[in-house]
Amino acid sequence: MSIKPPEWFPNAIPTYDGWINPENKELLVRSPAGGFSEEVINNYIDHQSAYKMIDDTLVSKIAIDEIVEKTYVKSIDKMNKMQLKVYASEHGIEDIDDLTKKQIIAKIEEAGVA
Repeated sequence: MSIKPPEWFPNAIPTYDGWINPENKELLVRSPAGGFSEEVINNYIDHQSAYKMIDDTLVSKIAIDEIVEKTYVKSIDKMNKMQLKVYASEHGIEDIDDLTKKQIIAKIEEAGVA
């Protein structure tokens, strides 16, 4: 699967849920149902030049990877149970080992970190 940024925002960065503005992390365009896979995102980034222009500034592929990793989290609705457990523990939510996926999502939403 080949992906392209929106024509009206060629500097957008692909994420699981769609294309984001690298400056303010705003979701510009949603991805198709099922989202972009990590393989598709990496393939897109690998086929771009080593540097990408963002507001007349060269940004390396490494910096783009860091922006995506640090600032954009996959929607909790699209996470599997293991990802939810990791996400919850990273946000200080404990005692989730015996909970169902639905209960973990409820705890995350209750904690306000969804």
